[in-house]
Amino acid sequence: MKIDTAYQTDRGTIKDVNQDALLIKTARCVKGNIAFFCICDGMGGLSQGEMASTHVIYAMSDWFDHRLPGLLEKDNPDEVIKEELFHVIGQTNAQLREYGMQNRLQLGTTCTAALVLPDFYYVVHVGDTRLYEITDAIRQITHDQTVLAREISLGRVLPQNAQNDTRGSVLLQCIGASKTVEPEFIVRKTKRGAVLMLCTDGFRNKVSDLEFLDGFHPKFMTDERVMEKQCEYFVELGKQRMERDNLTVLLAKIW
Repeated sequence: MKIDTAYQTDRGTIKDVNQDALLIKTARCVKGNIAFFCICDGMGGLSQGEMASTHVIYAMSDWFDHRLPGLLEKDNPDEVIKEELFHVIGQTNAQLREYGMQNRLQLGTTCTAALVLPDFYYVVHVGDTRLYEITDAIRQITHDQTVLAREISLGRVLPQNAQNDTRGSVLLQCIGASKTVEPEFIVRKTKRGAVLMLCTDGFRNKVSDLEFLDGFHPKFMTDERVMEKQCEYFVELGKQRMERDNLTVLLAKIW
């Protein structure tokens, strides 16, 4: 398995600080080539959101470097990987909450991370950052943990009426601002030729899934230079369409 990657992050047209953060790690191990991706969106309305997102990124990076190698030697690592990633999120949540209480601050971050192995990939998710899988179709793999998404799932709001609903930005939980965090955990088969796209809400707010499918279709993602150009294109497109938030995207093409 070979993986090409590209990313783009921008503070956008309004905000003074980019509170998004991302991680790209690759390695070769007993299972072959592997990759680990993480994207975090510090809470725009909370103090020091950039510190919260960076703190989670560092914790995830440390886990990949020091804890994951031993886990991959196990025959069935699925449950152990889940437990370990949940522990990282729980620990960082407690650390950020304690820092916030000591300094009378509110700070928090979303987190979407994907560990890609040759046969399967594992996703851990908190908040409304997203992971998409793009083949000949585009599929949102994670579920938004927002008030609006909950109302849609309960049938109280129709998806076609949700576009301008302000509850789409109200999170049910995030790392650092919630007393306890219950991450979503997903296991999916790794598909050769697929593109994984991790992004913050600012990146995808003004762009449709169909536009992403056309722009990031695997047949066009032939190398990292092309991928980088498309990331830059969609960031600029979001800004032209008056997106006010930070914009961050991370692409991974699996060969």
